[in-house]
Amino acid sequence: MVQSGKYLGMPYLVRRSKKEVFDYLKDRILKRVNGWKEKKLFATGREVLIKAVVQSISTYVMNCFQLPNSLCLEIDAIVSRYWWGQREDTRKIYWKKWDFLCSQKRVGGLGFRCLKDFNIAMLAKQGWQLLKYPNTLLGQLLKAKYFPHTSFLEVGCGECIRIVGDKWIHKPTAFQVIAPPINLPAESNVSLLIDRDRTCWNENLIRSNFLPMDAEVWNLSPLRNLVLFYGDESNLSLIVALCWGIWQRRNQGPLLRDRVVRWYAPAEGWFKINFDGVRFKELQTVGVGVIIRNLIGEVMAAMSKQLPFWIDADCAEAFAAAKAIELVKDLGFYDIILEGDSLDIVKALREDVKLLSEYGHLVSQVAAASQLLRCFQVCHVGRMGNMLAHGLARMARGLDHQLVWMEEVPQALLEVLLLMLFVNVFCFCLVSI
Repeated sequence: MVQSGKYLGMPYLVRRSKKEVFDYLKDRILKRVNGWKEKKLFATGREVLIKAVVQSISTYVMNCFQLPNSLCLEIDAIVSRYWWGQREDTRKIYWKKWDFLCSQKRVGGLGFRCLKDFNIAMLAKQGWQLLKYPNTLLGQLLKAKYFPHTSFLEVGCGECIRIVGDKWIHKPTAFQVIAPPINLPAESNVSLLIDRDRTCWNENLIRSNFLPMDAEVWNLSPLRNLVLFYGDESNLSLIVALCWGIWQRRNQGPLLRDRVVRWYAPAEGWFKINFDGVRFKELQTVGVGVIIRNLIGEVMAAMSKQLPFWIDADCAEAFAAAKAIELVKDLGFYDIILEGDSLDIVKALREDVKLLSEYGHLVSQVAAASQLLRCFQVCHVGRMGNMLAHGLARMARGLDHQLVWMEEVPQALLEVLLLMLFVNVFCFCLVSI
């Protein structure tokens, strides 16, 4: 049997040690860089050589394979040493981190590629091609081998996947459960492990039938459940487009936590209450929306109500804040963060003074109610981070009574909740890179 070899510059047999297989890329780059070290080049010349030659050597391979993180870091280190002019007999000072040099020039960087990030982007591009052009020769080949009965990224319900024998859990390198279930038939399918009434994994059944190391592999978080049950093909297309948009924005500059307009989870033991108010000019009424979520983004409660009178925008926001505090008191939450997208109302709630404005009595009402709480904070967020509360406020149009949802959101806002949770997870991963 042939143990190694290349076709069109890429290995056609990938063994278990991917680092050993792709180590030739590092050798090629190191050889090229060592040949340049003897040349007296200015910084501009070194920059051109790095971008046009060194960082393009691995591009073709990264279109098809995910390189080991350790290999990407080693290659980045080689390029970084060359940039700062370090040789074997001398050491230079690294005036800036490599991550900073990989940011765009308009924000102070040099536009170098972080190989790990670029590798993921190239593979994501291949996934986009499979979604956009599924009938190509490559698309048909991959479908026949990896997902013959579904479409790319389609999430199933486990009716055709065996618990034992099929590779279906994220657990390298076997991707299978170690031991068969204790109290389930040997040929059971994954669908038996799903609680369809609560739309989540049946955690008690899983923990009573599998070894602890197998049970922990299941991601029992609400986000995973939400993707599992509501991630149809149209939603997945939106998610892929969203991923690409976030990635493009990241490449335009450092994606920092304080620059991303999104919903941030509260600390453990706290609950975040988002509120918003909208005006319906043709009806001469106002709608208010409130949503309460915990540390992991689970919805504790949601409320939508129409107020049968016409007021200005600030008053509408103040009424929404008052209704939010009223809902909090009714449900018995004591450590809360009140968050809205009206900067004027947030500032008024933060200041401990009596206001003479039209909404001053509403601010005083919220302040008085907050005294009965154990811990109380007020935060401002942009509209994009307040989308669910805004959607609930708009749903109040035409309502003749208050609607409250416990531990769920209306079906019309389920996709918004999914996208907000996905943005939070994806942004956190990008910031952590």
